[in-house]
Amino acid sequence: MASSTIPGEVPFWGMIGVSQKMKEVLGLAEKVAQGSETTVLIEGETGTGKELLAEYIHFLSPRSSFPSSRSIVAPSQGSL
Repeated sequence: MASSTIPGEVPFWGMIGVSQKMKEVLGLAEKVAQGSETTVLIEGETGTGKELLAEYIHFLSPRSSFPSSRSIVAPSQGSL
């Protein structure tokens, strides 16, 4: 990846985090990835990078050599 031009950024796969919260999310993702049989639910608004975060966790996990398993759950009509 090209060198950073934003001081303090945490670059990964197109995600750029400057805030402390983003650094905390990526740190938690790294911890979660170490579990060999961990299931993770990632929630958030459309366009917030949930799939990128899922790929990051899978990439760091012991099962990274296997295909990732993702389930996309859409909200029900009642919740809209």
